[in-house]
Amino acid sequence: MELVAIYIRTSSLANADGDSHERQEIACREYAESHGLKPIIMGIDDGISGGEHIHTRKGLMNLISTSQERGVEKILCEDVSRFSRDMMVQETGYRALIEKGIQIIPVKTPDLFSLTQDPSRTLIRQVMGAFFEFEKNSLVAKLRGARERIRQSGRKCEGRKSLVERFGTELSDKIRVLRRKDLSLRQISKRLFDQGIKTEYGNPLQPTQINNILKAKTHGRSVKGSGPARSSSISFERSSRGD
Repeated sequence: MELVAIYIRTSSLANADGDSHERQEIACREYAESHGLKPIIMGIDDGISGGEHIHTRKGLMNLISTSQERGVEKILCEDVSRFSRDMMVQETGYRALIEKGIQIIPVKTPDLFSLTQDPSRTLIRQVMGAFFEFEKNSLVAKLRGARERIRQSGRKCEGRKSLVERFGTELSDKIRVLRRKDLSLRQISKRLFDQGIKTEYGNPLQPTQINNILKAKTHGRSVKGSGPARSSSISFERSSRGD
């Protein structure tokens, strides 16, 4: 059975907290199973734009390096847009991977990055790349216009509500009280979860979110439910999660 890797990318951390990871992984695993392939490693880039060049994506670069070390020659992704939404990035990234002996396979259109030098497939790939780039730019323009209209109305228009905005200023006090009881950040998260205090997606608060609330209380600022871009590389054979 041929060994393969899986690549997952989300444009924002909000998507990472939703079902995007699961949806992308399921699509790749279903394709692998139907084609006699065995996924053994996975690379993840969270909060990374589809226009970012592959060499600036830590999760993907780690995945490529590990794939080369373990003799993996194919990387699966859900569709072309997960690899790139920019036509130039898509083409240069595709060629860079070929030079490293790795083929990228968007499982929804698996023949798009075929190794054969077929002019028709090249044209289709480039047209789809141009479409995804147009789609991305159109969405950006629409969102920009919507933000401007909301700003003009005097309402808040950017960013998710902070945890304090959602649960009130007493949330900070609850956390500080629990912290004074020598509870760890994860223990505090569990206590809050039992009280119905959770993320927008129904998950327990992350320890970093709780820590940021403690810091925000000191510095007099509210905390958003997001953070910097995240990247990771996971081995299915030896994966583990620490506290």
